[in-house]
Amino acid sequence: CVIFYAVFLFACELEKEYTKSEEVLSNILPSSIVKRVKRGELPIVDHVAGVTILFADLVGFTKASAEHHPYFLIGLFLRDIFLEFDDLVYKHGLE
Repeated sequence: CVIFYAVFLFACELEKEYTKSEEVLSNILPSSIVKRVKRGELPIVDHVAGVTILFADLVGFTKASAEHHPYFLIGLFLRDIFLEFDDLVYKHGLE
């Protein structure tokens, strides 16, 4: 009986974590992309004429967002990163 209860608790905790991960995915990615990730379609590469979309995971950003004011994060940190991307695009003749 104890083993069954322990398995039940584990299953409940696993379900909670699964629900959390689903919420995170749906908050950061379009639903069409979430479906493709779940189907195992990796890497996801689409071509749309005249459009470039970059999904980037910035190491340490979550921690920094908890420690710094949004004006700093957006106004300086992210601005500098995207300016660097722009410089690289220009340097290498990309569009």
